[in-house]
Parts: sequence; structure tokens; C-alpha cells
Amino acid sequence: MTAAMAENAIFSFTCLGISVTMQCPLRCRHCITRSGPEITRQMSEDEALHYIRSARHAVDHIGFTGGEPLLDQARLLRLIEAAKAERYVVSVMTSGHWGARPDHAKEIIGRMKAAGLDMLGVSLDRYHLDFIDVSRCCNIAEAADEHGIPLAVRVIAEPGDDFAEQVKALLAHTKASVHSHFPVRLGRAETLAAAAFRHSMTPPADSCETVTALDIEPGGKVYACCGPGPYMHGGNPLALGNALEEDLFAIIQKALANPFMKVINTRGPKGLLDDLHAHGHARIVPLRAYYTDTCQLCLDICNNPQAVAVLREIYADPETQRTQNAMQFAKMVGEFLEIRRFRQDTGDRHAS
Repeated sequence: MTAAMAENAIFSFTCLGISVTMQCPLRCRHCITRSGPEITRQMSEDEALHYIRSARHAVDHIGFTGGEPLLDQARLLRLIEAAKAERYVVSVMTSGHWGARPDHAKEIIGRMKAAGLDMLGVSLDRYHLDFIDVSRCCNIAEAADEHGIPLAVRVIAEPGDDFAEQVKALLAHTKASVHSHFPVRLGRAETLAAAAFRHSMTPPADSCETVTALDIEPGGKVYACCGPGPYMHGGNPLALGNALEEDLFAIIQKALANPFMKVINTRGPKGLLDDLHAHGHARIVPLRAYYTDTCQLCLDICNNPQAVAVLREIYADPETQRTQNAMQFAKMVGEFLEIRRFRQDTGDRHAS
């Protein structure tokens, strides 16, 4: 870790997501990235290797994603091996389309484990059911258990939909964890009916953990989070640079001091809005009649050049910086204590 990184150690990145392809065999109605069989954008192997080597002293975790990274299994295995050789924690996020047969799922996960895979993620929700059935996820979960690979299942569920609970019941005999989220109204999801989204008449106040997970797309564009990146424009401060034009390590170094990311991580995009209001700039960002997700508010602010310029002035104040750093430190301590309590509780249950 460099001196610059040490100074900003209260803010760090949990992962670098490398979107090796935007192609996917599925064409789900809620897909933020608009991935599908007809999409041909992908990252060359040399490009991906360049990012893996460049980021080594900036992040500890590489996540391969897309699109569908397992469309080219041989290439993915080589990239996993390369990332593990650099001593990263390595994960893969997949649609699970390849899990139709238990023996095939076991074989593929075995190959990924041999290459160095540490964790696996699978997307499964009602939108995926237009193309695949839930048995594939079940096959993958059982195979992951057999190989000792932790599996996280990500479910996008509409308000009132109990599909995540159904998935938990389906996978109850496995060690898979299931995580449920609401749809985000971006990409192909913009065409979904209004009932598919939660509705808030006031700006959502959720903090954002995704802003600690960088994402890099084919062509080198680096974003502060996965998914909304292509919709960032107008000097959006969460569009961090292009790693084919600038050193990725330098991009990450600069991002560690990015005040927008710190605020979003602790107080959410509403923290940015609150700071504008507190300094007499309430009218710069018009409020929507209602919000469906936090990303809407974030893009409304960070795609607004005038709002960004005002916020940069506000965050240049040393006292404001100290206050934000104190909030960041308090959040970090709180997370550490929560993890410690969880481990103690888990240990106590296992002991009994």
C-alpha cells in the first residue's frame, strides 16, 4: 500500500469486477447491462490480464463477471489461474445456464476450483425463468458444496414477491446463501411495469455498499460500481477513467480520495442531496415525483455538472473532509464489531 493509500485507508475497495464479456445466452427483461446473445462486446484475454496485474497492490479481490463469463470456459480458467497467481481472492458471477446436468455442474466447478476459484455467485429470479429453470441453480449449489466452494445466490424480486424465500427453501439442504434485491430501473428494466419496482415519494436514504466495488468494462472504462456505469455522463465523478489510457493503479489511487464515493458509502446519494440543500443549492437537482431505487437519485445528482461542481467546492473544505472521514471511520468500526459479534454468535451455536 502506498503512502497515498495509507492516508485514505478508512475508505477501501472490496473488489475489482472485470466484465470479460457483455454477451450472455439469456436476454432477461430486467438486465441493467442489456446483455444478450446478440451482444458481441468482450474483453481480450491480454486486456484482462493487464488489469489483473495492474491492480494487484490496490485491491485484494477480483470478480469475473459480464454478461456471462462462462461462455468461454477455457479463457475464464486461464484468467482465474492468473488472478490466483497474483494472490487475489477470486470469484465468478454467472447466470448458471451451464448447470443443466449435475455431473456437468460438478465438472465445471471442479475445473474452476482447480484453477483457483474461491467463491461463486449465481443470479436466479423470475426473469431468468424465461430461459432456464431453478434445477440448474440447485445442481450448482450441490456441486459447490461437494467442492467446498461458497455459493451466493442473487435474487432480484419485485415488491411482494416471495421468490427469494422459495429459493431459500429449494436450497435449504445446501450451504448456499440467498440475497434478495429490488429491481433497478436501468437498461432493459426500464421497460418493466411500474409495479415491478418499489416506490418512494421522497429521495431514498439508503447507504450504498456497491460503491466500494469497482467495475471495469471491455474497452477499459472504470466505474465506481457495477451496473449503472454506462449511464454515467456529464463528468460524473463515479466514472473514474479509462485503464487503457491511464494506469489502473493510478485510477484506483485517485478514487480512494473521491469524496463523492465516501459520502455515498456512508450516507447514500441522499447525503449528496442533503449537502446541496444545507449549502443553499436545493434547486440544482429537481426532485422526481417518486423514486424506484437509489441509483436514480445518484445519477440525477452525479450526471448534473452544476451539482457536481458545487459539491466539489463543498468537499474541498478541510473541516468537511475531517467530518466525512470521522463518519467513514465510525462506519468501519461498526462493521468490524458486527462481524466480530456474528463470529462469536456463530461460534457459540457451533459449540452448543
